[in-house]
Amino acid sequence: MSQHVRLLFVLCTLWVSFAWTAAVAAPQVTAFRIGAHPDKTRIVLEFSGTGDVKYRLQQQASPSRLLLDLTDSQWQAGAPRLPFHPGVVKAVTQAVNGNGVRLTLDMRDGVTARKPFFLPAIEGRPLRLVLDLVTGRGGVPMLQTATAPAVSPATTSAVTETPVQAVLRTASVPIPQRKPQSQNQSPPQGRAAGGGRRVIVIDAGHGGKDPGAVGPTGTREKDITLRAALELRDALSRTGRYTVYMTRSDDRFIILQHRTRIAQRHKADLFISLHADSHARSSAHGLSVYTLSETASDREAAALAARENKADLIGGVDLRSESSEVSSILIDLVQRETMNLSAKYAQTLVATMSRRIAILPNPHRFAGFMVLKAPDTPSVLVEMGFISNQKEEWQLKQRSYRSKIVDGIIEATDRYFDSQVAVTMR
Repeated sequence: MSQHVRLLFVLCTLWVSFAWTAAVAAPQVTAFRIGAHPDKTRIVLEFSGTGDVKYRLQQQASPSRLLLDLTDSQWQAGAPRLPFHPGVVKAVTQAVNGNGVRLTLDMRDGVTARKPFFLPAIEGRPLRLVLDLVTGRGGVPMLQTATAPAVSPATTSAVTETPVQAVLRTASVPIPQRKPQSQNQSPPQGRAAGGGRRVIVIDAGHGGKDPGAVGPTGTREKDITLRAALELRDALSRTGRYTVYMTRSDDRFIILQHRTRIAQRHKADLFISLHADSHARSSAHGLSVYTLSETASDREAAALAARENKADLIGGVDLRSESSEVSSILIDLVQRETMNLSAKYAQTLVATMSRRIAILPNPHRFAGFMVLKAPDTPSVLVEMGFISNQKEEWQLKQRSYRSKIVDGIIEATDRYFDSQVAVTMR
């Protein structure tokens, strides 16, 4: 081999090595989420990779638009989509922009962005860039840039490109450490089990001294919910796909907070609370599904963050050493994802039930029920029908009718978890 050929070979090798290293180091956007709150709309981007995350944020007044440029980054999060409740964002698109990507958010008039901040990559959690959009004043200047390390938890450094740019100085927020398990402690169930069975907790509403609603012929809600819960437990177990726990399997009273704690203790992948509705208008009828409302979610996140006992609030993460502000941010981020999963399951359940039994108009509804407030457990409350309606009271007493509800829940549950597997395998 001649000297020129050897030199060419070495240069090519070095170039390939450099290109490969640059590709590996480039940060990648692996997830994109939007969550609507009563006082803001929160945008979260998750990153992987070993390179620094650099962004440039611009806001346009007419039309109202936010441009987020991620320099030297790659987009691996799929097409960005608006959630069920998008808040102030009307549309979102992503495109290649030079050696990075640009995220464009079309917003309603009068919306501004607050100062973004980073949550660093610690304890297996990815680096996250968090941006809040608000109406009226309280936003940030028109142009700003910042850099954050993708792996190191060190404090974020600010980068200034021109004198007119506003410089962000954001401090990293420490992710709380998980409490070590003692050797005698049993391993957690559910999500920690990896590719095993999914864990479902079924909650039979009311019980014991709390009869719930009472039908025209004296049927008690607590009895109907227990029968349906036991039948659902047995049917889910027979599929071989699920490990099922119940908040109560007999006629006993359990306070609402304990019901959600049971789901958290078992690391439940899904919490289903069964009820039978009641209305002053006896003609009201049909099934409905409730998930947590945005307002109730925000209030609960703030209340949870302010409590003294902040252990095991989100998947075993101990927040007792954290400030209320940090705790509220972390709880809120977890709860946003939980609410999205809850809404997805509710929509799937409504679709399966609509082919089997009567459902209410706008059957997916939102409320602040206590049993829906576990911040890390996707949860739904199913009103199986109106026990105050004499026909549905009679139907709910029939096992054949309850079997239609049980079969619908199983089909929806299978579809819900199958869709998660499909997304993971993409």
